Amino acid sequence: MSELGTDGRTTEVVTDRTSSDDEHHHVDTGLPPIAPVQMTKTALLSESVALTKDGDSKSPKHPVRKPTKMKRPKKVNNPRRNQTKGISQASALKLFQCSCQLLRTQALDYDVRAREMEDRNAKQAKDLDDWEQQIRSLKRELDEYPDEAVALEDEQLTSEASLPPAVAAAEAKLQEELRKRTLQLDEFCRTVPGFVESLDDQF
Repeated sequence: MSELGTDGRTTEVVTDRTSSDDEHHHVDTGLPPIAPVQMTKTALLSESVALTKDGDSKSPKHPVRKPTKMKRPKKVNNPRRNQTKGISQASALKLFQCSCQLLRTQALDYDVRAREMEDRNAKQAKDLDDWEQQIRSLKRELDEYPDEAVALEDEQLTSEASLPPAVAAAEAKLQEELRKRTLQLDEFCRTVPGFVESLDDQF
């Protein structure tokens, strides 16, 4: 029900449910009439908060599980990978130049060694030729020696009667020295049997 006020505004008048109209339709049950209760918004909010608190207290509390973290495999530090990452283009070029220089030096060293070996082989071949020439000369001396020895013995026999004793003693000493040297020459020839055999085949 609205009423017009003095300021020209309409105001609503809330009629109580316990009015005379309701009393005509009210059935008397022997109990006092129930008055309607108007609840404010703050009371409704406080009641809803209390209900939620009671619900939370009554509900069983389950332990909250934290999400498990997956263990990732640890990255293995690869020193070679780190080194390759750290090498710049200038460093790589310098390393390449050093490697080429080292290879050239080794090639020159091998060439020098090969030449030295060739020279050594040539020198050894020359030494072998000299030894063969010496052995050939010794072989000729050995072939000529028996004839000379026979002639010397004949001369010794004829001259011993006419020579004085001092000269004969000196001659005997020379013959002994010649015999010793002949033995030494024979021993030397035995130490190189290969060359002596080859010379025997040639002669």
